[in-house]
Amino acid sequence: MVGVTRVSQEGLLSGLKNLKVFDVFLTSVFDGDFSLTEEEVTELLGGEQLDAAREWYSNYRVGNEKLYTLYSVLSYLEWGVLDNFWGMSGSMEMLIDALDSPRTDAITDLLSNGTEIETAIKKRMSPKQLRSADINDSTFYSFAVQTGYLTYEFDRRDDLDDVYRLRIPNKELMRVWRSFILEEVVKSQHRSLRNIFKHISDTEGFSRDFQDFVSFQLSLYDAGKELEKTYHVLVFGLILGAGFKCNSNRERGYGRYDLWLEGPDFNVIIEFKRGRKDSENLEVLAGQAIGQIDKRKYYANFPETVPLYKVGVGCYKTECFVKTVVHAT
Repeated sequence: MVGVTRVSQEGLLSGLKNLKVFDVFLTSVFDGDFSLTEEEVTELLGGEQLDAAREWYSNYRVGNEKLYTLYSVLSYLEWGVLDNFWGMSGSMEMLIDALDSPRTDAITDLLSNGTEIETAIKKRMSPKQLRSADINDSTFYSFAVQTGYLTYEFDRRDDLDDVYRLRIPNKELMRVWRSFILEEVVKSQHRSLRNIFKHISDTEGFSRDFQDFVSFQLSLYDAGKELEKTYHVLVFGLILGAGFKCNSNRERGYGRYDLWLEGPDFNVIIEFKRGRKDSENLEVLAGQAIGQIDKRKYYANFPETVPLYKVGVGCYKTECFVKTVVHAT
């Protein structure tokens, strides 16, 4: 943010006054002074390095100018590696405090689908508004843009309403948001996962809630080719993080189960089945997973003093279907 001060003769004895502020939403001759411009980065880098820097560190909007992150570009120039330099140098505590469930869902959608958030923006904010427990969307998203975590395109619908289309600027900020949500938001949701398992006796409700919970977490990951393994590792980590005892890939019956969870008054076997094409029915795959539990008798010699639940997860890319049944003794 750039400030310009003009001091008049009558103001010499009255302190700082007539301060003019130029911010990211205001078009001015100072747009290019906020950080590195395309021309400046082209002078510093060339060829493949320049292309990589565009993908990782560019697209911050200030007025009519698209800029690069100064610290990240200089760090890339110094070390010669593409890395999340932004994440190493800053804190998102104020955004963490203001990130409610709908905003978390909106950011997750940006990460997983590359969509945009369309919202009105509050261009001027006060510290009091940022500290408010009920900070509204226009203030939250304005703060995210002003601090560089989101960028924008202007979309004027009429003379009364300034609407902006927001998105994540580049690969570096994708990493920042993904790391932030996984480490901070998901951490706080471990209590939610414990509550989901607490109501496992309602098998239909549990299946629905567990499916939604896992789908949300997976949408933040780059699943890659090892999709079944990604689900397996993700759910295993979430269960351990929620404070349950959980074993993975242990021999029992006529094979190896995927996950075995020991609750305070129940046990759970979880088996994953991966789809190989879009048209595959995930509900059928979840049923096949439970069928495998029965066929290979993964529950052999389980303690009959507490109920045992069999959970089948059919998964393909970032979608899954969960089916839960009570084991009949």
